[in-house]
Amino acid sequence: MHLPQGMNIRLLPDVIVGHTLQLSIAVLDTGLSLKHPALQNCVVASSRSFTGDNPEEDLLDHGTGSCGLLAARAGFGGTSGLVPDVPLHIGQIMGSEGKGDVYTLCAGLRWATTLGVDIIAIPTGLRSHHPELEAVVTEAVSRDILIFAAVGNPYYLQCGPLYPAAYSEVVAVGCSMYHNDYLSWSRPPDLILSAHNISTCTAEGGWRLSSGTSVATIKAAGLACQVLKSWENTTRSSRSILRGALLTTIKSIE
Repeated sequence: MHLPQGMNIRLLPDVIVGHTLQLSIAVLDTGLSLKHPALQNCVVASSRSFTGDNPEEDLLDHGTGSCGLLAARAGFGGTSGLVPDVPLHIGQIMGSEGKGDVYTLCAGLRWATTLGVDIIAIPTGLRSHHPELEAVVTEAVSRDILIFAAVGNPYYLQCGPLYPAAYSEVVAVGCSMYHNDYLSWSRPPDLILSAHNISTCTAEGGWRLSSGTSVATIKAAGLACQVLKSWENTTRSSRSILRGALLTTIKSIE
């Protein structure tokens, strides 16, 4: 499958903060519209589309809402972002019709891995296992990248997380409003966070209330970034060892 070339790539240099590199997050979603006043000064390190659309347009609001949870500035009437000064890499893996597939998801993951981001947030997923997707996930994690992915808002007869959240290397994120649904799952979420009626940015500059595992996934990624920033003397290679402590800390501050 032919994948389109990237748009508007602008890489930021590594910045030393204490004994660690400045953290960065890749958001793989529907793109990001900067029309919203709360997002006009957010730090977009790079953007790339894997669908043939423009990553700086978001006709579905989903990606803009996700990025706003991380980067929205205070004072514009809605929820302030968890890490407004952290550079974001915007990977558009779903187009204007809300459709993506294993090819766009894998391409986005490879791109984020090559950039060397610290955290990849995937507030979506696929219903079935794909060996290629699993291999790309394994490669990213081998480079000490933390991946947070949505388990999915429960659908009929769902018995486990969507992919890539179903892979053990990925932090599978669920929403507390679906807690009872997870009790019968073969692999329950690693994190279950509250994410109900959260004010999120829209692509046209307004706000709307959002709920579910997509919101919980972005919230988890933002909280993880906050925690890692506070652990100034940890190295990137130590994060896999500290994963349990990281998740415990996120649960305690959520």
